[in-house]
Amino acid sequence: MSSGDHVAMTMLAMAETLRQLQPPKVKMAIKCAKGALTLSLSAEMAAHVKFQLGKLYFFYTENLELALQYLDSAYDMMTRMGDYFVQPRLEALVLICEALIHGPPSTASSNRVLTLIRAELGNAKPFPIIYAKLFFFYIEVNTIEGRAEDAAEACQVAIQQCAEDPVVNLYFRLTKNMVSARVSGTVCDDSETVIIGQLINRLDQTSPATANLKLFYICTLLAFMLADGKTRSSRQHLRTLQSEVQALSKDGTCMQAGIRWMDTVPLTVFACLMTIVNSALQCNYERAAKYYTIAMRHIQDYNARASRNPCEYGILRSVQRMRMALNEMMAQCNIMACHPSMAMDNIRDMVQFSQRHGADLFEEFGPAIQSLLVSNH
Repeated sequence: MSSGDHVAMTMLAMAETLRQLQPPKVKMAIKCAKGALTLSLSAEMAAHVKFQLGKLYFFYTENLELALQYLDSAYDMMTRMGDYFVQPRLEALVLICEALIHGPPSTASSNRVLTLIRAELGNAKPFPIIYAKLFFFYIEVNTIEGRAEDAAEACQVAIQQCAEDPVVNLYFRLTKNMVSARVSGTVCDDSETVIIGQLINRLDQTSPATANLKLFYICTLLAFMLADGKTRSSRQHLRTLQSEVQALSKDGTCMQAGIRWMDTVPLTVFACLMTIVNSALQCNYERAAKYYTIAMRHIQDYNARASRNPCEYGILRSVQRMRMALNEMMAQCNIMACHPSMAMDNIRDMVQFSQRHGADLFEEFGPAIQSLLVSNH
């Protein structure tokens, strides 16, 4: 190892120490990592430093463009090194895919994700978590682009390839059911849903992974039921969801390793959102207001923690959209309850929050905001 590489390792160690402080000194950590790049480094060390710098930008800042720049450079360098850097290269690819999917939407980004995954899927097979994530990204991009057949076919291949991991296998089976319903316009397959429920009940019920999978299953059922206006038949699932989320919160398990749908706080927010939808359908506006307050408090706490700890961008993005959906639902409740000024407060929060967090969020909820303004006029 050259003297430049030794100094770079020391600077990365300093960056890691700064990152682990509470709260983390992110700007100083980034400066340390950037400083390492000014040294005379071997190709292997330069790739490693760029990867670490890309991760800092990805997890701790909203600058996806710079994160992608460093991750892309690290990935290209690691690719030229062959088998020497396979796992770090695939880890960089996972972050690149996530950044492209959750960044500004474009056909070029989607096509690039699909091309990268096709090229690396075979290399990822020895790493089950990465392998499953790449399949999920491939399915997600095809679903976003409206390629129902490609998404469903990828689900089927993933189900076959992940047969040895029952939890991941069932995630893909549930995903296939959702892809069919969302993109193809078909109703959720009831018989498949029943079979999935039975298979979940056969798993180790003490495992956090099983608990998370079960919540994903319950939430998909609830979403389909509430979309059909089945408020009565959804009550049992809603109560189960609330009790399961409450039990997870008491355990203090905020983050679960490996493949998971949501962590405890986003799950709590989602449970509140489902309860508000159910309450709105039953015209129980006081109950809706109660759960809206609970959900917003959890979101504020989560955002405060996310500024100090690394957070997967997809999870943060889902929390942002749940906040918008909470305000949309609460505005509708306030309009129906003849509280126009309170509805305007919800609409104002939607506009201000979406403008602070990127144009794509405003574009996504713009029609809903316009509809609420017309209804509240």
